[in-house]
Amino acid sequence: MFLPALLALPARGQISGTVTDAAREPVPFANVALLSLPDSALVVGAVTAQDGTYRLPVRSGGALLRVSALGYRTHLARLDTLRGPVVLLPDGQLLGEATVTARRPVSRMEGDALVTQVEGSVLEKAGTAEDVLARVPGITKEKDGFNVQGKGTPVFYINGRQVRDATELARLRSDEIKSVEVVRSPGARYDATVNAVVRIRTTRRRGNGFSVNADAEYRQGESPSGYGQLDLNYRHNSLDVFASARYDEAKTRWRSIVDNVTYADTLWSQRSEQDLKSRSRAFNTTMGFNYDLNERNSFGLRYSLSWKPVAHGEGTFDATVTADGTYYDRLVNTIFQHDDEDATHSLNVYYNGKIGGGELNVDADFYADGETAWQTTVEHSQNYDDRTVSSSNPVRNRLVSGRADYTHPLWGGSLSAGGQFSVTNRHDDYMVPVEAFGLATSRTQLKENSVAAYVQWSRPFKLGQITAGLRYERVAFDYFSDGVRQPEQSRTFNNFFPNLSYATLLGHTQFMASYTVRTQRPYYGQLSNNVTYANRFLLQGGNPYLDPTIVHDLTLTGVWKFLQGVATFRKMHRAVVNWTRPFDASGSTTLLTFLNHDYPSLTLVATASPKIGWWQPTWTVVMQSQWLTLHTAERTVKFNNPLFAGTWNNAVQFPHDYLLNVDFTYISPGNQANASLVSRRTCMLNVSLRKSFLNDALSVTVGGSDLFRRLGSMGVRLGTGANDLLQSSNGDTRQFYVTLRYRFNPVKSKYKGKSTMDDELKRL
Repeated sequence: MFLPALLALPARGQISGTVTDAAREPVPFANVALLSLPDSALVVGAVTAQDGTYRLPVRSGGALLRVSALGYRTHLARLDTLRGPVVLLPDGQLLGEATVTARRPVSRMEGDALVTQVEGSVLEKAGTAEDVLARVPGITKEKDGFNVQGKGTPVFYINGRQVRDATELARLRSDEIKSVEVVRSPGARYDATVNAVVRIRTTRRRGNGFSVNADAEYRQGESPSGYGQLDLNYRHNSLDVFASARYDEAKTRWRSIVDNVTYADTLWSQRSEQDLKSRSRAFNTTMGFNYDLNERNSFGLRYSLSWKPVAHGEGTFDATVTADGTYYDRLVNTIFQHDDEDATHSLNVYYNGKIGGGELNVDADFYADGETAWQTTVEHSQNYDDRTVSSSNPVRNRLVSGRADYTHPLWGGSLSAGGQFSVTNRHDDYMVPVEAFGLATSRTQLKENSVAAYVQWSRPFKLGQITAGLRYERVAFDYFSDGVRQPEQSRTFNNFFPNLSYATLLGHTQFMASYTVRTQRPYYGQLSNNVTYANRFLLQGGNPYLDPTIVHDLTLTGVWKFLQGVATFRKMHRAVVNWTRPFDASGSTTLLTFLNHDYPSLTLVATASPKIGWWQPTWTVVMQSQWLTLHTAERTVKFNNPLFAGTWNNAVQFPHDYLLNVDFTYISPGNQANASLVSRRTCMLNVSLRKSFLNDALSVTVGGSDLFRRLGSMGVRLGTGANDLLQSSNGDTRQFYVTLRYRFNPVKSKYKGKSTMDDELKRL
């Protein structure tokens, strides 16, 4: 339901209304200006909110309302004739080359985001949110998630609620998505650790009653895997109740060859052949409700429970060792690992309401998980003594967080202010029955309390829109070893993080320049004091003395019809990089760990996504360059080789509800931090064919991923201190799959809560 336009509210001194498109969907980030007559001079202006609403303070002389947005014709109306919402009509001249429907461009700039329209496009039939994101310009799908090119791993939001469970993207269907918004320069309202944001907005579902959605997928690589999922929703007037259940089973295999050279008094060289297998079973269930008290107020609750009853792996580690080029030993390690996982609990409650002419959002979260990883390594030496190393690593996490923010019109623009807190408690113990071979039992507890406050203001002017914000964060970190607080590792950080952006429209070309200061806090595993065993020549551990990284980011963005261009310069102060150091006096045993280092980088991204009849191609080219030099007592190493990447995605819509997708990705050799991609054959080809039945209630998709098996055949060299590590991998990435999807009376949950703890979950 849309709010009617109120022509005058003398008691509050403002006018308000709603801007929609021809389909009665809200239009966010439209420019609304109050003009005087007869000279049409600007009196005051504002920008519509996500729900298309706007508010303007009453000013004398204002008699004409002008509303404009990219992809629409400018709308002019006298205030004394305005009734109901302002309806914007599509701009046919602008949309000619860049649409998949007659209504909107494929991609456009709205506020702080690059928006890709999904509803009404071929992306609507991609399958899941994961399939959509893999085809959104500026986003690349990687083995363990997604990456915003030039920015890193993003934080995801669905209808304003922060996504804390990665499987949620696999559960959300593409035909439920209205648009995807990529924010490359998050403002002060986001946590300072967030370098990029992806906001997913779903379509508006109407009607009451039950809805059922069911999915099943079977994948076959070297081993079979798959999942089954069931979603239920019941809606009656203002009450919305939802529940879902999912089961996953996976088997993986990963082979690699690792060459490790240590530059010490003796030149140690180790060539290892690894063969690792793992198997897992996982259950996930989510339930909750949303209740609309009225048009202006709603609240809800969401609870998730996940459990992994099966999680184990085994592998071999066959290493040949030489000293100054002379054969020294052969080590054959057999590794057995088993994880005992506790159930993971996640609870979110929220309230949204319009109060005093503004909007208040309040969220609170609780999270708890735990697991114990058991590992046994049996090492056989050809020339020396054999070893058996056993360990257990129990980890328990507890997290409580909350957030509140309020947005209100101010000085012709929009002012947002709010605060956030989080309390994290992590127990991370490492237990060995016999303290030998450089390993020892350690009991670690990490406590972190953080509070933050922010203010951000945005206002449109004749020449564009300016957004400015400031965020303050205080983080108190306490490190306990065997129950005793360690003063050197326990620290408190107080930081201010400003942001400033300017956006304008020149003809049909949109431009935005932004400057932000962000931070990247080390993962808790990187701060751990535990030392784990690979073999007698290679150990791995954390560094409790790591500092947070401060990132200065300058980004320029341009959009013209179906073309996009982005340039990002980043100065990384005390970035966390992999490092090695000798573990013993002889220098034969290496400890792989982390340290802080400064370096700048430049990323250029160009994307073209035209529509050519039934064919929708998307070409993306990326260049990443950096200037990083590492100095050690033994040598100086530079990591300045640029890395190039390209994608060519193709969606072909055939008659009779057939959809063909052919996607190709290539990555060149180059440097990222102190790692070097050395393989010249790193590429990936994915192909899928989808057919729908029963008015799209039932669909079948068959496909293959990484058909050339090149993504898993990559070589990475890590230059770290006195060591060079080169790993050439061959994973089980070529897979064939069949996916079935059925939906009955589909209704999307109206849940509006926003998780406040996603950044802490990544660190845990």
